[in-house]
Amino acid sequence: MNRISKTIRLILLIAAFNVATVGILGLFWFYWNRPIVADNQWLTHTIRVKVQLEVVLNHLIDVETGERGFVLTGDPAFLDPYERSLQSLDLALAVLGRATSDNPTQRHLLAALGPAVQEKVALSQAVITMRRRRGLAAALPLVAGGQGKQSMDAIRSLLAEMQVEENRLLTLRGQARDAAVRRLAFTLNLIAPLLVLMSLGFSAVLVSGTRLRDRLFETLRLSANYDALTALPNRRLLYELGESACVFARRYRLQASLLYLDLDGFKAVNDTHGHEQGDHLLQEVARRLRACVRASDTIARIGGDEFVILLPELGSQEGAPAVAEKILAALGLPYLLGSVTAAVTASIGIASFPQHGESLDPLLKAADAALYRAKAAGKNQFKSA
Repeated sequence: MNRISKTIRLILLIAAFNVATVGILGLFWFYWNRPIVADNQWLTHTIRVKVQLEVVLNHLIDVETGERGFVLTGDPAFLDPYERSLQSLDLALAVLGRATSDNPTQRHLLAALGPAVQEKVALSQAVITMRRRRGLAAALPLVAGGQGKQSMDAIRSLLAEMQVEENRLLTLRGQARDAAVRRLAFTLNLIAPLLVLMSLGFSAVLVSGTRLRDRLFETLRLSANYDALTALPNRRLLYELGESACVFARRYRLQASLLYLDLDGFKAVNDTHGHEQGDHLLQEVARRLRACVRASDTIARIGGDEFVILLPELGSQEGAPAVAEKILAALGLPYLLGSVTAAVTASIGIASFPQHGESLDPLLKAADAALYRAKAAGKNQFKSA
């Protein structure tokens, strides 16, 4: 009887110890997990703000692109995306204002950003109005005056400062979260001898959380920098890589070129075979473009059927036309889209560094103008700026 009592007491003691241990573990988990959850929320919030800053910049670039297209061609079709971008820009700025309302530094920068954007929009509308009323010759001096570029540079500078602030917060919050994770792991290691399985379970949860965070970062990075359909760099990454390439070429006195490519007949493929087949065609175009250039070259998709190709470190000025010829030949081959065959060609505009500009914007403008000349000359060809 005494032995049974001792066994029961031992079982109750072990049970009580296990219950107490689980309770303590739960308290520690609750105590240390709260800051992790809070830090994760702030990390997600900061990433959303960074993405929203890119959204604002992309809308401004679209506004500038619409203005440029209308001024150069006089085609009112450019004003539809221009107006949509203006409306989206207002919404994007409002979302950005709400997302940064808790940060005095960002509120101060946003207070300067609003007037800068208004000035840029006003300049853009003035150029468009002049083009409408008095034609290209009257509008060009407004563009050449450089006010639009200065305004855009000021906006980019403010957005860059806001990105720096969000990067600072991202680092601080990431460090706080990592510190909380380390403290929690230490606590679990103290209790591990008695609750090995529980410790492994909690470790698995932590590892899964870290992997989820890494996947989230990677997904956001890809969505912010790459085109979802073709996996090519998007407009944002093009500007980043393009400016870096220009700096490198300027420093080492290298030849470089930019090809602005637009598909001829793509709309007909969409209208005839549907958007799904059109998407397949764009993916095949991206594959063929990759096969035409070097690994060190950059191919970006910046619009529906518009692509830009950066060719850094060219041996001579003849290199870009040779690549353009190769691309025209590759893209002109038939496309097998399921059970149907489609055909498109391409028109290409070429701009060279440093002859047509020493930064990405003037190179894009020169190549864009050359592209329009290629289309006007009959398409399926290239023209140099």
